[in-house]
Amino acid sequence: MSELTARRVLFGMRRSNFFTLALLGGLMCYLCFGALVFTYLEHNHEQELRRRYRNFRENFLELHHSNLSDPDLEDFLEQAILLHRNRIDPARNASGQLLWTFSNALLFCTTLVTTVGYGSIAALTTPGRAFSVIYAMLGIPLTLLLMGALVERLLQPCNFLMEYFGKRGRTSTLELKIVNLLLIGSLFFTFFLMLPSVIFSCLEPNWNLMDAMYYCFISLTTIGLGDLVPYGDTGLGFNDREWYIVSISMYLLSGFCFALLLLAVFYDVPQLNLGGYFMLSSDVTSIDEEATESVTIYISAVEKERLYESMYKTRARKFTM
Repeated sequence: MSELTARRVLFGMRRSNFFTLALLGGLMCYLCFGALVFTYLEHNHEQELRRRYRNFRENFLELHHSNLSDPDLEDFLEQAILLHRNRIDPARNASGQLLWTFSNALLFCTTLVTTVGYGSIAALTTPGRAFSVIYAMLGIPLTLLLMGALVERLLQPCNFLMEYFGKRGRTSTLELKIVNLLLIGSLFFTFFLMLPSVIFSCLEPNWNLMDAMYYCFISLTTIGLGDLVPYGDTGLGFNDREWYIVSISMYLLSGFCFALLLLAVFYDVPQLNLGGYFMLSSDVTSIDEEATESVTIYISAVEKERLYESMYKTRARKFTM
């Protein structure tokens, strides 16, 4: 093994592949670490809000079981609204499923590093919000770095197929790129939009297929409106629901990666990459192309003139002999 090869191999694999796997494992650990920290920071605050509301409701019912004045009713509604703003459902007497479980915190961390940011669950304490800022500042570049490395590797089989069919047939490079784009787009639509939409529409009781499709598209494009979020009552047990939320986090990461792959394949088609017409560099490129074309025409004319001159001299020699 040469010295150059030894530098590129690490633990029996290519060094870049090893670093990519290490980065993938690092991101998973980073998400789990963030989930544990957010659960620790926000869990007690949520419990305190629930306890306060339960006490307030019990006292309210004891004092006003027969007569209820308008100011007292307004106080009760204000407490219910405050609880709702803190993402706790007052209709369940603040005794329903806890919001800051590990799975929900993991999903929250995933929406942070992928910039989806639903807003349906967020840190409410000052330490939690401060940690959110620091966590996102480190997590977003880490995620983009990993996604770039994964997209580069996913492009390899695509390029291999293009080269294979390009050598076997007379198909132009442009046609192969368009077919490749249609293939990746079909895979993205089938496995990251349509199939998950069917699953969500079956598990979420208040969602139809259009709602689920809307959620998948809004999430994978990182728009993240937060009007539809699969935190609801799915009828699953606690453990099954935890795995359900964790699988949603993995879906968001893999779907985000495949969406970036689709964009990379799209921009690889020059005729579809309209952004180049608006770049300042396109003006310089156009001038260079025109100059190159002019020089080529000039050289061709000079060569043609020399050819005619050579033919004329050859004929002149034949006549003089």
